[in-house]
Amino acid sequence: EVSLPKLITGGNYLLYNCTSLTLVSLPLLVSTGSYLLFGCTSLTTVSLPLLTTAGNGLLSCCTKLKRAGLPSLETVESNSWGLLENCYDLEEVSLPKLITGGNWLLAFCTSLERIYFGKPEITWGNNAFSGVTLSNVDLYLPVGHGITGNTWNNKTWKSINEYPGDAAWDLL
Repeated sequence: EVSLPKLITGGNYLLYNCTSLTLVSLPLLVSTGSYLLFGCTSLTTVSLPLLTTAGNGLLSCCTKLKRAGLPSLETVESNSWGLLENCYDLEEVSLPKLITGGNWLLAFCTSLERIYFGKPEITWGNNAFSGVTLSNVDLYLPVGHGITGNTWNNKTWKSINEYPGDAAWDLL
């Protein structure tokens, strides 16, 4: 367990490959470089409430991660490893403020069941959902998104649903 209650900016490789880490608290973290929690294979739940900008591989290869709440994240600066790439057990992710997703965003998150996004206008990088069967994933967008059917952003989802307000993380 790691708690860094005053950390605002995280550098590269801060908690890289901490394979025994099960819980992390970074309540004031706003921005980070690359690979902050990469390879933390015992981590199961993450909430980074103030993080707005993330570098490569923020949570990649956190193979036991089930839930990820990134309610303030707007930009993923990824040109190699994706934000949550290879998080095989990831079931739910909340990215209600995401504007730019970067490459390999949720690639190979093969257990993914639910995604909460905040707006229909998101820019994806290459291979954002590679290896994910989106027809098994329920997508949630805010009330009034105006999308009908189950196709969004040229992708077919299991369903497209609405959630009220900005509190997507509260729904997980």
